[in-house]
Amino acid sequence: MSYLYSHTISILLITTMVCAVCSPTQYTYELARQDGGPEEIRLAFGADPPTQVMVTWTTFNATSSTVVEYGRSERALNHSQKGSLTLFVDGGEEYRKEYIHRTLLSRLKPDSTYYYRCGGPEAWSRVFHFRTIKTGTEWRPRVAIFGDMGYHNAESLPHLRKEVMAGDFHAMCHIGDFAYNMDDDNGRVGDEFLRQMEQVAAYVPYMITPGNHDSIYNFTHVRNRFTMPNTNDNMMYSWNLGPIHFISISTEFYYFIQYGFWQIVRQYQWLERDLKEANRPENRAKRPWIVTMGHRPMYCTNTDEDDCTSVRDKVRIGLFGRFYGLEDLFFRHGVDLELWAHEHIYERSWPLYNRQVFNGSLSQPYTNPGAPVHLVTGASGCSEKHDKFGPAAVWTAFRNRDYSYTRMTVHNRTHAYVDLYSVDQEQAQTHEHVIMAEMWPVVIAFRNASATCLRVFMLCVGRLPTATIALNRAAMSPHCVVHGSDIWYTLGLPLTPDHGLPATFRNLDQQLSTYMMTLWWQFAKFGLDTKMIMNISGQNDHGVEPNVETLYPSQFGRQEELLDIVVPVASVGLKTGLFLVMLLWPSAIFNSPSNSSGERRASIS
Repeated sequence: MSYLYSHTISILLITTMVCAVCSPTQYTYELARQDGGPEEIRLAFGADPPTQVMVTWTTFNATSSTVVEYGRSERALNHSQKGSLTLFVDGGEEYRKEYIHRTLLSRLKPDSTYYYRCGGPEAWSRVFHFRTIKTGTEWRPRVAIFGDMGYHNAESLPHLRKEVMAGDFHAMCHIGDFAYNMDDDNGRVGDEFLRQMEQVAAYVPYMITPGNHDSIYNFTHVRNRFTMPNTNDNMMYSWNLGPIHFISISTEFYYFIQYGFWQIVRQYQWLERDLKEANRPENRAKRPWIVTMGHRPMYCTNTDEDDCTSVRDKVRIGLFGRFYGLEDLFFRHGVDLELWAHEHIYERSWPLYNRQVFNGSLSQPYTNPGAPVHLVTGASGCSEKHDKFGPAAVWTAFRNRDYSYTRMTVHNRTHAYVDLYSVDQEQAQTHEHVIMAEMWPVVIAFRNASATCLRVFMLCVGRLPTATIALNRAAMSPHCVVHGSDIWYTLGLPLTPDHGLPATFRNLDQQLSTYMMTLWWQFAKFGLDTKMIMNISGQNDHGVEPNVETLYPSQFGRQEELLDIVVPVASVGLKTGLFLVMLLWPSAIFNSPSNSSGERRASIS
């Protein structure tokens, strides 16, 4: 009898264990509001961030109204704004329904605190608050950046909440992979995740980027649950925050081609237009910092064999190694910082392009870098926990496996600071001073110049923010452009698709012959927001020296405009040209960078 009893108990235990392993994941949720009131409240910037805030929330009943009441005091919500309601049906087997409410608050006063509640007569949310950002670009935005945060094991969330409630951030950027996963259990995991995120997202704009864990049903949860500015589907958009121009993209278009190849083409074309607009002189002068956000990184040193560990990374070099790659595009247009996630670690690169390091110097690698900096920050906490590192690469600057998130502060048009906040150690990790040149300022072009001349010149101006010289025409980078029979070597300035040269240079090229050297330098010593272009050349095709007033009739106009100053010099050779450059701009070549010279300083750790 005892044998049969023990045998029966053993069978029951084994059966229970097998059922536990084979059964679907069991979830525990906070109870949804029984009155059908607003849940999962999240903010985002509107098209004009200083004066517009979008409020989004969820209900599980079709309410009769979508309203936000708000005001400057918690006890005086004396403004009211109506919004819209959209039915969202999850693609799971239950076809579960919920209703997404959106209300745009406009004509807000910049740099002001507002209190608000959302809902309607049936049920209201409790009162939350937010602070609008300052207008213009002369202020110091501070942003929290993280990716891959899950419903389970969201280790960073309590620390983020502490800083958010202390008013430390103007925005949060979540770079893909929400909840793990938003669609699980017919969308209930996504609901629970957004309930958790409400404790931060209801107080600070929560700006998002799609990730691979959000891909099911063609990213329907990302497209429907959020409301980002300047977009209809939340997959790609851009927005401004003080002196920063943020660009959010979908790297997932390159991996989920079953949803349409056209998405890659459409995004690439949109990116080109957005970057060109951001690089217009008047726009880059106001917002010199261009920061991109995409989920899957171009570079990483993990052991998981993800695409970023390969030289054939699709996002970096494009499909089939040649179509719509983003690295060249970002490099040509002077992107400063590329933010990524996907890998559950923190990893920062040296200035990096085409798997080559473009440090400013040996002693100060981020001083006037010749390429963007890549930063992977996907360790905020999820059910998959950490990834493992393989051997460090030559471009690896710093890496860390702690649960963490990134904090970025842009102090002004020339200074920025980025650090890693370790949740495990409850403190920022590493402090490294970095200096980045404003506007990628130096462009040098040689016409019919030999490789020897290029070597001599680069040796003489080695203190400038130069990149590795590609003297072999067959291996020229986008900054080393073949133009007919000429060699144009450019340093740092974003190139345009038409011949790869800025319009100013193309115009000069029509009039100047033989040797030409063009220096583009931020002419800040006189305190003017003015660029200097110096041409050391012979006569033009008609035997007449270029006329400054003819070429640039409005160059002596208002000081707030970027004015091109041309200094024509009689026919001279390379040695004479170098002497004149050293004579006219000794600080540009021999002196250490200083804040007054218009350079951009950034601290990254």
